[in-house]
Amino acid sequence: NVENFKNHPSVIIWSLGNECGGVGTNFVEAMNTVKKIDLTRFLHYERFGIGKNNPSDFDGKMYGTPEQFAAIAQNKELTKPFYICEYAHAMFNSMGSLTEYSEMFDNNPNIVGGAIWEYQDQALWNKRDPNHPILAYGGGFGEFPNDHYFIHKGVVSYDRSISGTKVKPHYPEMKKAYQWIKTELIDPSKGTIRIKNKYQFISLDGFAGEWNVTENGVKIAEGKFDVPHIEAFNESIVNLPVKVENPKAGAEYFLNVSYTQKGNTLWANRGFEVAAEQFKLPINTPAMNGSKSAVPVKIKKDGNLVKISGNGFSLVFDQKTGFMTQLNKAEKNLLVEGESPKLVLWRAAHRNDDMWTYDNWSKYGLNSLTYSPVDFKVTKVDKSSVKVVSKIKAEGKEGFEAYHTATYLIKGDGSVKVENDVTFAGPRINLGRIGIRYRLDKQLDRVTYFGRGPQENYSDRKTGAFVGLYDLAVHNQYEYEKPMEYGNHEDVRWAELSGGNLPSIQFNADDHLMQISAIPYTDEEMFPVEYKIDLPKSNSTVFTLSTKTLGVGSASCGPKPLPEYLIWTDETHFTYSIKL
Repeated sequence: NVENFKNHPSVIIWSLGNECGGVGTNFVEAMNTVKKIDLTRFLHYERFGIGKNNPSDFDGKMYGTPEQFAAIAQNKELTKPFYICEYAHAMFNSMGSLTEYSEMFDNNPNIVGGAIWEYQDQALWNKRDPNHPILAYGGGFGEFPNDHYFIHKGVVSYDRSISGTKVKPHYPEMKKAYQWIKTELIDPSKGTIRIKNKYQFISLDGFAGEWNVTENGVKIAEGKFDVPHIEAFNESIVNLPVKVENPKAGAEYFLNVSYTQKGNTLWANRGFEVAAEQFKLPINTPAMNGSKSAVPVKIKKDGNLVKISGNGFSLVFDQKTGFMTQLNKAEKNLLVEGESPKLVLWRAAHRNDDMWTYDNWSKYGLNSLTYSPVDFKVTKVDKSSVKVVSKIKAEGKEGFEAYHTATYLIKGDGSVKVENDVTFAGPRINLGRIGIRYRLDKQLDRVTYFGRGPQENYSDRKTGAFVGLYDLAVHNQYEYEKPMEYGNHEDVRWAELSGGNLPSIQFNADDHLMQISAIPYTDEEMFPVEYKIDLPKSNSTVFTLSTKTLGVGSASCGPKPLPEYLIWTDETHFTYSIKL
């Protein structure tokens, strides 16, 4: 290869290989031979390690935390450039913390750079059975031995789609983390931004600027601006005509700044967005007036059932189980018959990135909890409100228990405030999430929400998902070929489900915001299935509302989610409300 490609202008570094032996005789001889053939380029081999015993031109290490990499870069005893040949792993639903890694690269210029493993998903179509086409991973063609799930990985999908529902959610996150124009909001009152050119060789003359302001996700102002002449590694100040007059009570305002190409290039056309940033504007908005409901609410008991009804709605609880069994609006039950909102603590494991903790989920029975009532009370607060307090024990295995107390404040106007207290007994372990799962009628197949999107996002993979007003189809989201939990959206203010001939239902977060997903399958249905074509026919819209969601990390090859993105079995309180 060295002899063949030594004159190729795209080759900048030679590598001896990937994940082979250490500082052995053969590798050292190979390095020396390469140096004899080509004296103009550096040579890297990660398994030579770092420090005085490393004979290559670079110190190298693959897979570690940003903190670990920064410590190596700042070690004064190490004098060679530091190259991280792999630092994040893009297998199925993974590739967390790119923002932290990108900041680490920016703050440590003696790090040459790093690579994600890898760019394009390696999936291959197997259409030998025309009735059962699959994007095959290891064993998908009947071959043996194989690496099973491990072959499905890539920042972009198998066909390199960068638009539509075939776009892997990893792509916009990487695009955001790797953008070469940095924007800071330094004076919101004047719309003053600082633009920094992170490119190493070119100015920003080839880019045009655009901005807009949104109010609760709706664009209310927009404009274009001239990007100043900024040479590589330099910065400049720009004032944007950003002004919000007469802010609405309770509204949120965001400034979005974008940079696009002025002309066509070999790699992208005019108008292609190369960088973008979003800022929440610190605008003092008037407080929302809390309206008091004067609509009467009724309580009716029939055996074990308790029915709370008001203006065009009713909720039915079973005192024997402690669960809500009906959520009626306009005399139509929005819950699947026989299903109830329940505490959920796990997720259909992201393969293989969740396997470091899934073993505990299975060992302690988080994926097969048994629910039993502890206490149930109904209290008439006043003529227009009723309080229902339901305490449920969710029992797993080997001493694991969770206690969920849901306090429903039901008002006659159709508003339901739900306060949740969750405590745990048994071992302290990591969780997939802490939330409530609703099995809703499958006709409710569209979701409008105010939160991060449009692509799925997680606590450690959300920087490329801006806060906005989005609409998604439950059956038209990016799905992984091996079924697993997907479709999460972070920092959601509210979400409304609608569809078919059913009335809509809206869920609202408290000040701490919420995470939501609305997909056609339960975790229990997805986990054992090898290929998505073999999933059972959907019989519900599975709406999960969480207060905490586990990050995705890169644990199939690298580190698990960073500490700030882990969820533990610690006492938790969260609130949300339902509007019927």
